Amino acid sequence: MAQTGCLASVSLPQGSCGYNSSLPPSNDSVYMENEEKIQEYVLNERGVIFKGSGNYISPMFWDYGQFEDDMVEIALTLLYVSPEHLTNPMKDEAARYNPIYVSRIISRMINSDEDRGVLKGQWEGPYIGGMSPTHWSGSYPILKRWYNIGCHPVKFGQCWVFAGVMCSVMRALGIPCRVITNYESAHDCDKNLTIDVYHADWGVKEIPSPDSIWTFHVWCEGWMKRPDLSPEFDGWQVLDPTPQELSGGVHRCGPAPVKAILNGNTDLDYDVPFVFAEVNADCNDYLVWIMCNGSKKTISTDSRRVGQNISTKSVGSNKRWDITSHYKHTEGQAHRIKYVSSPVVSAAVTLLLLGFSCLSRADLRVPVVVPFDKYWPKMLDKDVMNVTAIVKDTGDTMERYLAEVDVVLEDPPFNVKVRGGNQVSTLFGGLIGGAVVLKIYIKVHVFCVSKTPDTCVRVLSLPDIGPKRRFRVTVSFYPRKAGKKTLMADFDCSVFKNIKKSIPITVQKYNLF
Repeated sequence: MAQTGCLASVSLPQGSCGYNSSLPPSNDSVYMENEEKIQEYVLNERGVIFKGSGNYISPMFWDYGQFEDDMVEIALTLLYVSPEHLTNPMKDEAARYNPIYVSRIISRMINSDEDRGVLKGQWEGPYIGGMSPTHWSGSYPILKRWYNIGCHPVKFGQCWVFAGVMCSVMRALGIPCRVITNYESAHDCDKNLTIDVYHADWGVKEIPSPDSIWTFHVWCEGWMKRPDLSPEFDGWQVLDPTPQELSGGVHRCGPAPVKAILNGNTDLDYDVPFVFAEVNADCNDYLVWIMCNGSKKTISTDSRRVGQNISTKSVGSNKRWDITSHYKHTEGQAHRIKYVSSPVVSAAVTLLLLGFSCLSRADLRVPVVVPFDKYWPKMLDKDVMNVTAIVKDTGDTMERYLAEVDVVLEDPPFNVKVRGGNQVSTLFGGLIGGAVVLKIYIKVHVFCVSKTPDTCVRVLSLPDIGPKRRFRVTVSFYPRKAGKKTLMADFDCSVFKNIKKSIPITVQKYNLF
């Protein structure tokens, strides 16, 4: 077969029906010549999405599940319930040969704006009426639920969930796609290519501003030709389904050529200026004196902070591939002055430090330690916190300097092992164990072991676990499909949420003899 989906064709490896590597389809807008890349960006159901911070990058397994039951039907339904199709079905279907058009529809329909999109976004808890975005570990349960409940939005998603789901739909339709993480990602609302952040009084509290810098942001890249532009802009295109700014009157982004972002061609369609700012915007921090008619003073300028460690999964392995050079040219070393160093465990609280001094041109290092029981309620559904400090020069200049650091909280130790059979419909055993190192009792426990969608899910409740105690539990399951799979354990309790651990398994075809 010469297609991997219904809307766009991508050649499969040699040996597949109809594939002929000597005759690349010149009219195929999503053709990839490299077989390893085809395997990775179209056929691979298992992926890695990178989270954390630029100083502490953490991988998270994601199951794309593009070949699960009903996935083609779900992907097509997503197109059929789009406003474009409902407004003019014949025009919509006639345009579906074009991956530029299709990808813009998908980017719009993954989020639920005023239409029947897949996911409802929410960036703060409580997540009433749905699941915390950190709950999800794959696209299929989200897409299947959306399909089963009459194409109403599933609650809730954030950027990595939106991107993971879009990648699944793109691959199901035969369009090569991968997930990208940008650390220190700018959100430029006024399109001036600068991010302006305002701090009140001593700088211990940010004043709400439309501009922002996210610790990390996740989007997709789709592979396609751009016949509407010159051939140099063929290849990877940024596609972002997270609802941020309007594009053509709705929340969608792209396809924006990565090469155009690299070279600063901000006059091109679609949404190139916005993505360019995400990786290249300058940052300005201001101190605002509320009691002095709102007068302000610049305390920090940085042209290098935004767009760091841009990452994606490597072809053929789960290693991180740094593709920052695909988006921006090499810059000099950043020269931001940092006066505060933070331990691994810090606080999601405001700190006002007085009475410390240091010599001229010397670093001031102030260790900050906040007990776990003081900050954990604010961090229940988060894993990154920001610590900000303002340093004032008491000399003649009276200058103030800004220092910030993002801290990623480490999960408690947690392991998964597999033992038993290795064939379809034979008994597998999953052994899960961990340790509780807190000096408090964990009161509520839900222990969930989840696998790829073709296997069962077990939800177990454990008794209370005391301080410095270990636990171990065994779960049995029967895989229904052969191939490379992933066993994932997801641990929830009263003070930790969605701690995930995964291990690859290979399920062999059942042998009768």
